[in-house]
Amino acid sequence: LIVMALFSFLEERGYRYYFMSVSQRCFDQVPGFLREKIQQDKARFIEFPGQGSMKEYVADLGLTVSDKDHHPSAAGHKKISEVIFGKIMDDC
Repeated sequence: LIVMALFSFLEERGYRYYFMSVSQRCFDQVPGFLREKIQQDKARFIEFPGQGSMKEYVADLGLTVSDKDHHPSAAGHKKISEVIFGKIMDDC
């Protein structure tokens, strides 16, 4: 419910915002009402090439810290930022 309140706050004040899924597992666990919001606001949802989420994107590219640490490496953060920046610029 807090996320929905945040969306309402941003929309009522005319802010341009985007959102994304950190991992597919997180996205799969999203409650139904939030999943509906994502479908309604698909243009605001940043999807990464491949599986659609940030974590899987860098893993598919082999840009994690290590095989055991799945956080993005510096190069992984750069690729993530390129996708986000590209989405924002496409909408300008």
